[in-house]
Amino acid sequence: MVAKTTPPFSHIQLVNKGIDAIENGELAKVVLSRSEEYQVSENPIQIFKRLFNTYKNAMVYCWYHPQVGLWLGATPELLFKVEGQQLTTISLAGTQPYNANGTPNWTKKELKEQQIVTDFLANQISPYTTNTKISEVETIRAGNL
Repeated sequence: MVAKTTPPFSHIQLVNKGIDAIENGELAKVVLSRSEEYQVSENPIQIFKRLFNTYKNAMVYCWYHPQVGLWLGATPELLFKVEGQQLTTISLAGTQPYNANGTPNWTKKELKEQQIVTDFLANQISPYTTNTKISEVETIRAGNL
């Protein structure tokens, strides 16, 4: 397996720009990530099946576009699900290491970030519905960190 990752210095610069944008009021929340590219010899369908069988509560995806290549992964986030006339989406924010001895201790910062995501999704769908139900915040275990 050959891996290509974003250089650490570039990622640190990006994080600093994100912090500046929040402090300057340009953004309320930002999610920054680094990229990792892998060349693998295993069949992508086999990887997909393994992810599907390992992460039962995740959205497992395999997506190809000629300009960006093959994307394969698993995420606990549900972009949306439609059943009949009901649309369901999940606002998922905040990450903590798993604690087998207790429940996570979410801080005000993490709860605020969660609310930002919830409010954004509610605002995006509000023009299309008069009936929006927002459930209580809950903790889910998505996978190993």
